[in-house]
Amino acid sequence: MAGKPGQRPKWLPGLVWLLVLAVPVATWGLLPADGSLPRILLGIACAAVALAVLVATISAISKDRADRRWGWGVALPLVIAGVLAAVTYWIFTAPAIGANIGAGLAMFFLLPPAAAAFIVALCYTVTLEAKNSA
Repeated sequence: MAGKPGQRPKWLPGLVWLLVLAVPVATWGLLPADGSLPRILLGIACAAVALAVLVATISAISKDRADRRWGWGVALPLVIAGVLAAVTYWIFTAPAIGANIGAGLAMFFLLPPAAAAFIVALCYTVTLEAKNSA
């Protein structure tokens, strides 16, 4: 059922915000570490969920059922924030000598852009929801 252009499906915000959980876990699970099978399988499963969310979002946008800003204004910043947060966590938990220096640098250089991307996604969501409810 195609709605007016820009009128989004009701499921879109919840589905897009599922990226907050799926992307960091997928990134963490697929980064090289101990190589345990459960971690790799969890990473693959979360990557499949994130890919399905992105395909559904792009499909809704391409059929003019959702505003394009749900893609580049919400989904893209959430993917960026998730990857940066997962890489930061991966550096924090590195079992190597000198990892504390890397953790400090990661916290200084990776977490601020991740937080900024998250805030951008949150602001776009609030703006798009206010526009949709009006």
